[in-house]
Amino acid sequence: MLGDWVRCHEFGIIPCMKAETKVKRSVSMLAVAVAIAMLAATGTLFAASVPTPRMVPVDPLLDEVDAATGRMTFYSVGELGSAAEDFEVLVSVDGGSAVRAALGSDRRATVSFGAVAAGKHEIEVSLAPKAGGEEVCCSRYAITARTKRAEAAGRRLNNFVTELVNAPLVDGDAVFDNPRDGWVFVGFDRPYAAAKAYLDSGVEPVVVFRPDEPSETMRWLKEGRHCIRVEGAAEGGRLFVRLVKPLKITARSFANENTDVRNPPRGYGFDFFRKCIFSSFNTFTMGGNWRKDSADGRMARGNAELEKRGKRAMAAADIRPSNLALRANLEKMRGHLTGSAAYRDGLPLEVDEHKVNAPAEEMDAFAEATWEMVADGKGRAMYADFCDLPGEPLTNLQSQVSALSAVMNTGGGHGMLVPEMYLGTKRTEADADAEESRVLAYVESVRAAMPSGPAHIVHLFGGWLTLGAWSSDSSPEADIKVRYDRYLRRLATDPAFADVGGAGMSTLACDEEIARWTARIFHHYCIEGRTDSLAEKMGWCYRPEIVANGDFMDGLAGWHVDAAEGGAITTERRVGYGGKRGQCRMARSDTEIGEHFALFTRSGKAPNRLSQTLRNIVPGKAYKLVFCTADYDDVIAPGTRTAERAFCAEIEGGEIVPELSWDTAEPDAKSAAKARRAGQPPHCVTVTRRIVFRAMSSAPTLTFMDWAGGAERGGASGGRQLVNFVRVAPYYGGF
Repeated sequence: MLGDWVRCHEFGIIPCMKAETKVKRSVSMLAVAVAIAMLAATGTLFAASVPTPRMVPVDPLLDEVDAATGRMTFYSVGELGSAAEDFEVLVSVDGGSAVRAALGSDRRATVSFGAVAAGKHEIEVSLAPKAGGEEVCCSRYAITARTKRAEAAGRRLNNFVTELVNAPLVDGDAVFDNPRDGWVFVGFDRPYAAAKAYLDSGVEPVVVFRPDEPSETMRWLKEGRHCIRVEGAAEGGRLFVRLVKPLKITARSFANENTDVRNPPRGYGFDFFRKCIFSSFNTFTMGGNWRKDSADGRMARGNAELEKRGKRAMAAADIRPSNLALRANLEKMRGHLTGSAAYRDGLPLEVDEHKVNAPAEEMDAFAEATWEMVADGKGRAMYADFCDLPGEPLTNLQSQVSALSAVMNTGGGHGMLVPEMYLGTKRTEADADAEESRVLAYVESVRAAMPSGPAHIVHLFGGWLTLGAWSSDSSPEADIKVRYDRYLRRLATDPAFADVGGAGMSTLACDEEIARWTARIFHHYCIEGRTDSLAEKMGWCYRPEIVANGDFMDGLAGWHVDAAEGGAITTERRVGYGGKRGQCRMARSDTEIGEHFALFTRSGKAPNRLSQTLRNIVPGKAYKLVFCTADYDDVIAPGTRTAERAFCAEIEGGEIVPELSWDTAEPDAKSAAKARRAGQPPHCVTVTRRIVFRAMSSAPTLTFMDWAGGAERGGASGGRQLVNFVRVAPYYGGF
């Protein structure tokens, strides 16, 4: 009895109306004493090293039970004490007689409890020894029994999109059947000033003309028949209705009035979102303090805009790896997940910074707290962002299956797993292929655990592309735009990803070109349903081969050196500089990447110049030059940078566009001050310099110089600056 109290108190197990797990097992008095001693010594409730015993539903989800057969498969987690084959599973529906099934050596049991009426039911699933004795656990769940759904009556365009309506745009009604609860796209082939579309019996149009925006919307619709009513149609236009997937973006800043697009860290404002972002995404993570009915002006504007456009807002709850007091404690985890004002307001919840391969006690606390979300009857879906390495497969089902099933069963079966894939640039396409293969291995490991798992995976693109802060853009030899295009296209077209759950962009900590391009390819593949490569259509390739040896891994090969004095331009390597204490290239396939650079030592006699003739340039086209510089003394001893030292680039045969060219420094002053207050060691400053230019020649010459100009030194003699990550690639958008 005391053993049961310790176990239940430790995990905060309480009766639940719809999902409950009771644990019955003996615990030695020594174990009780040890547990009580831990509580007394630490004042913290720690989870055990094994998962809480539970019969976990793995196929189908609780809201997808076949009414004709009642067939369900369960997986046993927790300590058994003997071989799995010594146990059996008993399942009863609505308090009726139990149906039995043997537990297999793989800890799975499949039970068919027979035909039941379509609708809501409650089941009790217990695990007990075949030879008799106390049951190991008893889990209760609410289920929804359904008649078999018909296949969507439409044309499958790719893995993301099924088209239900493709018809002339005429005044009147267009009826369609939505085969499942989920996102539906409604739009016209192009904007029409007078054309509007109304949904069902709505009195406000869902598709209206907005300057500089497409005439379209995405709406979360219930399963069943719906109607689009068109007014003001234009001759020759077309109406489209498509089934689409969750398309997520973190967008805390869009309600701001900011109009500056010079890479404000995660700070693009409403006008940028309106023109470039809104049409490509339907699910918006708005931060932990976001309120659904807030009087705050920014939140009120944001909520009104999201509602008008049919978008869904989510609250955020971080589970930092360093917060062990939270991660391994059920009571604290429960309060963290469901105690926020935003969750109580009715917003779905995005849980960030957890790891699917976290220690067992952390996964157990997370799983049990999430099962309570499933049971609370509020219908809040969870999006669980897992920050493991890209493509890291499941390795311990005992600690993972319960959490994955719980997440997927939130929101009536609309919970999503959001692995932070954050695939970035690799030096070669072969390396990029290998990384995508690891992603597929991860997906298949989820499928092996839960057959419907891949349909609940939102593949998350990074958007963290800020050198000096965090960047998955590690290799200047490759074009990150093409990398993103080929990955999203593979998700859209590869049969191995046929049941892809969705896609997302973690944030917009990147420059405006990458933000706009990412939104464009999301629209191309995930809304338009295209299968052709947009990058290839633009004439781009993975390695533009415009700059040779832009990361100086081959010394000064490919560069012409014009030093003011002997030894004033050299190449160096600093081990670790490419990592988190330097440029923060976090997706490196080779740890040597980012550690090499050209080192300029300023002379008082003349500027040092380093130049190269660019290749594969088309006159008249727009290109973007990116390169990184740093004060070498600050790299050696972070925090010693006192003033900006001159360093510039000239492009002979190229016309620079000043309004699209700027520098950014990371960490910026605000981030550095925050780190100091937190007692963190100083971080060297990386300056990323961006220059957009129009090519006036097929062979422009790029020259770096450590003076501010021909006769202006811009710094004292002897000052040292490094340069690397030199990339020139086509600029998306032209002029």
